[in-house]
Amino acid sequence: MPTLLSLRALKSRALRRGVWLRLDPAARALLDASILYLRRGGRIKSQTLAEALRAVAERVLVLTTPIRVLAKAIGMAIARAR
Repeated sequence: MPTLLSLRALKSRALRRGVWLRLDPAARALLDASILYLRRGGRIKSQTLAEALRAVAERVLVLTTPIRVLAKAIGMAIARAR
């Protein structure tokens, strides 16, 4: 389950790297609303909401990860397949 600290860290990382505005507005709104809900003492119990947050987190991580790291991961996967 996502925690308040992990979601806030994810948002701050996206803001620092300049990819926050490249996310679609629905993803940004979902992340902001979840942070606000958790800050006010709520718990995320819905599996659907958790999956949606996980998808947004993956998208942010893909956008913030440097190209060289992605290229190395893809190259290693291809090398293992051979």
